[in-house]
Amino acid sequence: MKYSRIITFTKFTNLMDYAEEKANRSGKTFTELPDWERKIYTKNKDITLNVYVRYEDNNTYCKIQCPINPLPVKGEFQTPNLYTLKNFLESNGWHEINDVVIPRSIRNDLEF
Repeated sequence: MKYSRIITFTKFTNLMDYAEEKANRSGKTFTELPDWERKIYTKNKDITLNVYVRYEDNNTYCKIQCPINPLPVKGEFQTPNLYTLKNFLESNGWHEINDVVIPRSIRNDLEF
């Protein structure tokens, strides 16, 4: 896919939801994870979320890369417009820190 923009958001939080999901997938509870792993997931830190954007046939397609995906979709999805997506993320505590347009000359070389 040729993405033409990358929008980066950040949020100061922990990875508890991700850790609980990971534990559940392996048939465990969060308390059964090793101590070192629980400490990593419970510590608050800046989490980065990247939104890769491409346009095709007057439609906007996005893909999110983040350890804690705030959307109920995985992979690429269509959004009415970027304003709607940005507004949703910001209403959930994410803060936009960067919006980069990828030059056409390197779009083919990037793998996401």
